[in-house]
Amino acid sequence: MKNHKYFAKYIPVEGEIKENDLVINIDSDSRPFPYAGEHPQYFKKVELSLCSRDIQVGDENVRVGLDGYQPKITKGDIEAIKFFREAAPDHPDNDYFKVVGKISPEATWVREGDEFWESEIKLEKHLIMKDGSVFFSSSSEKEQSFRCKYADIVHIQCPTCKTFH
Repeated sequence: MKNHKYFAKYIPVEGEIKENDLVINIDSDSRPFPYAGEHPQYFKKVELSLCSRDIQVGDENVRVGLDGYQPKITKGDIEAIKFFREAAPDHPDNDYFKVVGKISPEATWVREGDEFWESEIKLEKHLIMKDGSVFFSSSSEKEQSFRCKYADIVHIQCPTCKTFH
């Protein structure tokens, strides 16, 4: 098994913007900041996510920059991505990556741009209830009875205590 490199990146997400949610200004490449509660039409909600540029055939919803998507990757797409990355490596339209999952809010030391080896991450499926509360069980019985959904949450190994948070 290869030891792929992963990185942290703020990704726009769907949902109502609430006070203190992290947002970016839609008209600029601003750093994320806490939403103050006014003029939501000027902002996009963002979450710190774990991403990878190791794109494989069959990967879905691969991002191209922050706004574009490639629905499902084919062998031809892989060849095109390779070509564009080699031809213009620093061009923002050639920034293809996949989102692995949301980084756990308990990993407070993680910053955008931080990089991780596969051994430093742990991906878990969590059940998210309608009210936003999180269950750590993956029981399909609970999913049906509570009408909740799964979310991939990424736990990162703390460099100090070596625990996954």
